[in-house]
Amino acid sequence: MSTNTAADVRYTWAPGDDDDPPELGGKARSLHALTDAGFTVPDWFVVTPRAVRESLRADQQEALAEGRLSAVDLEGLSPSPAVREALVDAGARTL
Repeated sequence: MSTNTAADVRYTWAPGDDDDPPELGGKARSLHALTDAGFTVPDWFVVTPRAVRESLRADQQEALAEGRLSAVDLEGLSPSPAVREALVDAGARTL
């Protein structure tokens, strides 16, 4: 299973973690489908959309929730400590 916080929140996912992946973006869903179909796919893991949302500042989260995407500047985005920990673990397991 992928790294979780104390509240059992998923920030990363990779094939083999479990049978029910969390919310995935389009590219990750495609990689998952290719892997499940038996295609040779290099080792991979994904950062979940939740990890990105929870790494945003409060004003960016509010803008995203309101659909004001132009107000969500991702330059300089820094993963939250919990997301950073999940990334280190996923990299160590997958790469």
